[in-house]
Amino acid sequence: MCGAMIMTDIDISISDDLSAAIDRSVAAGLDMSAPLGLIANFGRTATLDNFSGEHDPQGAPWIITFRKRANPFKKILVESGDLIGSIIALFDKDTAQWGSEASGLAAIIANVHQFGAKITAKTAKALNTPFGPRRSVTIPARPFVGFNPNQQDHALNVIRNHFETAFQGGAA
Repeated sequence: MCGAMIMTDIDISISDDLSAAIDRSVAAGLDMSAPLGLIANFGRTATLDNFSGEHDPQGAPWIITFRKRANPFKKILVESGDLIGSIIALFDKDTAQWGSEASGLAAIIANVHQFGAKITAKTAKALNTPFGPRRSVTIPARPFVGFNPNQQDHALNVIRNHFETAFQGGAA
């Protein structure tokens, strides 16, 4: 076997500027409340847009309700305003959330409409529905909370900007 081996020493030194930029980036990662607040509020706004557009987070139209067929000007899921009025955004240093409040009647209504439900009469012989008495009714899922590609792009851009700003020496 023929060959040569060349040994060299490589010194890598991190300048004070780069070290400070890394320190700022690490600190920015420890408190993500600013970007997560933007993401949570964007998610809340997107959820409210789903109500006004009567569609799920991916843009698919909701199943039409009996009331909507009877009066096309009525909005789906906003009759009393309780559900849409319960949509909130929460965030802290490492979490972003949006959707219906977690407790109370609005939370129950949100769960029924987000995932669908079958409601069965338990104490009475029948449920009183617009179609007359029924033993049970099935409410189709009409998802209103989600995370679509537009929201994902927004979230990634917000996080990238957060770290770029910190790395470059701006306020993160």
